[in-house]
Amino acid sequence: MLKRRVIFVVVLLALGAGLFGILSHKNQEPVYQGKPASYWLMRMRAPEVLPPVDELKLDTPGLKLDTGFGLKPSSHSSSGTSLPYQLPGPNSSALEAFRAMGDASVPVLLRNLRGDDSVMSQNAAIILSEIGPIDRDVLAELVEILRATESRQHQIYRVLSAVLPTTIRSKLSSMKVPQPFYNRYADPWYMQGMRAQGVIRAMTIRSQGTLRTNAHAMKPIFETIPLLNRALGDREDKVVYLAAGALQSIGPDAQRAVPMLVKQLMNTRRAGFAREQIVQGLRQIGIFDQKVVWALVSATQTPNQDRSLQCAAVAALGKGGGACKDAVPILKEMLKSEDAVLRSLAHESLRKIEPSSIAGVKEPDPIKPSAQMVRGNVTYTIANGTDDYSLYMTYHIKD
Repeated sequence: MLKRRVIFVVVLLALGAGLFGILSHKNQEPVYQGKPASYWLMRMRAPEVLPPVDELKLDTPGLKLDTGFGLKPSSHSSSGTSLPYQLPGPNSSALEAFRAMGDASVPVLLRNLRGDDSVMSQNAAIILSEIGPIDRDVLAELVEILRATESRQHQIYRVLSAVLPTTIRSKLSSMKVPQPFYNRYADPWYMQGMRAQGVIRAMTIRSQGTLRTNAHAMKPIFETIPLLNRALGDREDKVVYLAAGALQSIGPDAQRAVPMLVKQLMNTRRAGFAREQIVQGLRQIGIFDQKVVWALVSATQTPNQDRSLQCAAVAALGKGGGACKDAVPILKEMLKSEDAVLRSLAHESLRKIEPSSIAGVKEPDPIKPSAQMVRGNVTYTIANGTDDYSLYMTYHIKD
């Protein structure tokens, strides 16, 4: 009897020790110069007010990591405009710390990217965008984060607040309601997905930039396309928007996603902003077969008069050139539209598709900015982002 009890106690102690070890290892973070990864993420925010490292209350291993392995800086300048985020500087101590900590810091970065602290989340996105490993597993995790789901609490609040009287709604100081769409950018539950998409786009740009020296640089990006393809079928329109934007950055190499893009573009139950982003994706991929052309033509005839979607579809047809000749009759009808932006874009597209179709047709008046400011010899355009000029320049077909 005593022997059984001893064995039982030993087994319990072994299980407890194992569980403790697993949990302790899970919470450990890599260190650089004696400070954990979370410290260096915070350093990007406010180095002058950082707490001492012993106040962070993190369980960290006692050994510094070898600085000779891990993440490599990208080939482009961190001060360029090709990435969705700007780093604090090429000589940032935080950036140097994450280079030194290498791949061991990736779980910490991904955890913070998912986190509720918006500044830490953005900082994690910056580091991953610049020097994060372009790896299939990392990209798969980023796609999962991209598929952010609106919380039930936020969903209920949004629905209820939409039907409350203005006098009551104005007194509510709780979470932001995503109405109209641009307000969603301020919602933390959605920003996680936006940042994940930004990292995927940045990694795609980095991979494309190293193709000359590494023929297999795009392989992890290609392996991500099926995951983004599945995300296109998500019930959330915002996820479709983000997935289409990520595919857009891949460009012609994402042609495997074209059938799903077409299917979702033809889905009139999708929100206009999601379908507009799908059009932009198709335009960048550049496959203009009959199904794509038909889907784009259908989008120009959207029943709810979604102006941005119509403009995007008209411009995309022009990008297809001669492959989009079936769209000529529809585009010629648009030359009679009362919408000046649609008229101009239709004229540009017809010039690209079939120049003879606009022979003798007066060129539409140019779309001018709502205001201009002159300083010395330089004229600056002032546009508010919603006027005709802003809309036209978004989809304008550059020669």
